[in-house]
Amino acid sequence: MQHTIRGIGSHMKVAVMDDISAKVFNFTGKSGGIDAHDGSAWINPITSILENWSLQENEVGTIKKPIWHYYDGEHMTASLVKFAAHTMTNMLMR
Repeated sequence: MQHTIRGIGSHMKVAVMDDISAKVFNFTGKSGGIDAHDGSAWINPITSILENWSLQENEVGTIKKPIWHYYDGEHMTASLVKFAAHTMTNMLMR
């Protein structure tokens, strides 16, 4: 259902940001640092709604695990990307 009032377009604008660091500790007293979101993505709620409308009866909700594949025939390169995607809701923003 691309390019309809109840679907998504073929292109999407994205922003890439540095992850927030967080300190972690365990019961033995060791500590370290991690990336708080570990490569997850935050999605605009409107985009999430349109994606679910596009999927019709196969909608996936507000938290998903997309897999993207990209192939560039001119440069003979390919990418496979898998990550957690969270829809920005009022509850998450609080």
